[in-house]
Amino acid sequence: MPLLPDYHHFGGTHWETAALKNALAYAGVNDPTTAGPLSEAMCLGIAGGIAAGYSFCPSIPGWEEKLGLPVAPLAADASPEQRYMHQYRCGSGISIVARHHAFSTGADKFDLPLKRLGCKTTIKETAGAKAAYQHLVDGLAAGHPVFLWTAAMQLTWHGWAGTCGIYSTLCHGVDEAKGVALLSDRDKDAIRLPLDELAFIRGRVCSLKNRSLSFVPPAKLDVKALAKAAEEGIKACAADFIKPKLGTFNLPGLLEWSKVIASAKNKKGWQVVYPGGRLYLPLRDAFDSIETAGTGGGLMRGLYADFLDEAAALLGRPALAQCAATYRHLAGQWTQLAQVCLPDQVKPFKRTKALLHKRNQLAAQKGSKAGKEMTAIRSELNTIEDDLRQASPLSDKEAAALLATLAPLIASLHAAESAAAKALAAA
Repeated sequence: MPLLPDYHHFGGTHWETAALKNALAYAGVNDPTTAGPLSEAMCLGIAGGIAAGYSFCPSIPGWEEKLGLPVAPLAADASPEQRYMHQYRCGSGISIVARHHAFSTGADKFDLPLKRLGCKTTIKETAGAKAAYQHLVDGLAAGHPVFLWTAAMQLTWHGWAGTCGIYSTLCHGVDEAKGVALLSDRDKDAIRLPLDELAFIRGRVCSLKNRSLSFVPPAKLDVKALAKAAEEGIKACAADFIKPKLGTFNLPGLLEWSKVIASAKNKKGWQVVYPGGRLYLPLRDAFDSIETAGTGGGLMRGLYADFLDEAAALLGRPALAQCAATYRHLAGQWTQLAQVCLPDQVKPFKRTKALLHKRNQLAAQKGSKAGKEMTAIRSELNTIEDDLRQASPLSDKEAAALLATLAPLIASLHAAESAAAKALAAA
């Protein structure tokens, strides 16, 4: 049974939490308090919630020099690899972390919440493409969708095509006659991906070759079991804030960011790593990861606040509703920080924000059907990047002033997030 019958569960805010929501809805794991599917917010909370971290990959800056690439234009005799990298880029290597599980190479992002809800899970990995395909088909034949880990390469419906990050999604069918896999996450309809492309991106993640996760739902989810799962998710979130398993991907990383961003002496300082027009790259990527990378804006704080409101009623703990109000306020602070990263008075910065918002909207509303529009957006973003690399819109003094403005805002967010985490643990 490579095609699951009557599959109609699509859409969501973030591809991972949307995939979890959609899988549970199809499996009939419903919220016993409403008799309807679990909300995406509840899935986020049970999965361990949120983080507030900083990711910097030092191997990314300067990729064009490493490949012998000019900034622009590309030479007529450039190699295929150079042409590919010049078209799709690698970004800055900077990301502001909304969920630490998104940066983990383990299967926790799906395995933990499924087990907390009473599901039985099976995780498989293999170096072979044929075996990987068989794992997928076998999982579908059992009657439930299958979670897949892939590289972010060639995901044109997200506007990504050349990054080296990890993407996770849900497969609800394989149409062998048409040679496509059917995927379900944040898009409102099925994403149709050619099987050869799926095989390619599944095999591109070296640390977890061709991983898949299939599951069997519990016979029934009652109120007591859901409340326990929600409480375990809250405890896990609070514990990771207070003592992170992946340090820089939570509060220690946020504190480090506040200290290095405006430093002219630290080797990780932004003006040191990204001189001149290259500063545009981390400013753009910081804005994107806070506002337009499937977070719902505000670094996912609004979605987590929705969960805490549900949990407050489910667990009978009004203090969780107070925490929800705190995280909604934090969402506004994160959005403010993102806006300061790309000030509107700099025209290419303002245009970049408009393009990123449009890309995010297309990913959620049209998915794989937005290929041409996504290509046009990526092309314009590349043009802005090339132009600003050659002629920065900010003088060195203006760039230093912008970073000096950001540093205390980040430090203030670190303090506020630390206080919110303590209140969450207490609640």
